[in-house]
Amino acid sequence: MLIALAVFLLLVGMGAVGLRTLLARQQALESSASIHEVGDVRSGGIPQGIESRGWDRTNPVILWLHGGPRAPVLPASYASFLPWEKTFTIAHWHQRGAGLTYAATPGNPSPLTIDRMVQDGIEVAEHVRSRLHKDKIILIGHSWGSVIGTRMVQRRPDLFAAYVGTGQFNSL
Repeated sequence: MLIALAVFLLLVGMGAVGLRTLLARQQALESSASIHEVGDVRSGGIPQGIESRGWDRTNPVILWLHGGPRAPVLPASYASFLPWEKTFTIAHWHQRGAGLTYAATPGNPSPLTIDRMVQDGIEVAEHVRSRLHKDKIILIGHSWGSVIGTRMVQRRPDLFAAYVGTGQFNSL
């Protein structure tokens, strides 16, 4: 029984390593026109993390607003975006108090208000448009990101070609 358990655990461990290797290979962008950048944009007086990925930097750009607050879509779950990356460049913004932004500014005492987050998002959208040479970008807000996204579009419709809400909040 112990031998069977040991073999089972070994197979599970090997499977996990194999899955990680497969996902790493799938996440590699091999096109000469591709983009995979991780960095910061200064927004709201602090550095805020942003990751941009896509097979062709000339494709339309999506700015992804994660849920939370403080719950970014981490690289481990980016596999769900892989099919999109052939048609779009996806910019993942790590909002104030989350992910790469939190890591760059731990314990940032500034208040987390909707108005501050909307202004941050507009500054990030302006950066993404400029960096990727686009007149307008697509905005997708998931859950908490839909709260920010709808307000961003209301304030600055000139920045966006379209808005998509998923897990859309309907009041606040």
